[in-house]
Amino acid sequence: MFNTTEGVVTDINGTTVSIEVDRKGACHGCQAEGICHMFTSPVMKFNLPRPSFPLNVGDKVTIAIQPTSLVWASIVTYIIPVVALFLAMGIAHQYGLGVGIQATAALIAFLASLALVRWIGKSFKGPKIIEK
Repeated sequence: MFNTTEGVVTDINGTTVSIEVDRKGACHGCQAEGICHMFTSPVMKFNLPRPSFPLNVGDKVTIAIQPTSLVWASIVTYIIPVVALFLAMGIAHQYGLGVGIQATAALIAFLASLALVRWIGKSFKGPKIIEK
């Protein structure tokens, strides 16, 4: 079973296809759809691997992602940075370091966790175009 949404092909470049997905359509039914992306673009842009069937710019396509990949990607994306931030701050606090150093340690840990999240994210199966 896959989670699916529809998008429009905006560019075809060798082995990749650029797709735009209406954010409201992709987030339809989510309880946070009104606030989650309040300050972002109304469309999501993806560069996906080119499928085996022919595509043209302007074609409507169905994009799918496995629910387990989506769940694990969400956990990694949101939990790891928060845990790193609080862990670094807590360790600095345990050693009796000042508030400024605690904040600096938390910031450094947060930024380092973003690199870790990106590295882990490469192992997840991303979305793919399944039909035209």
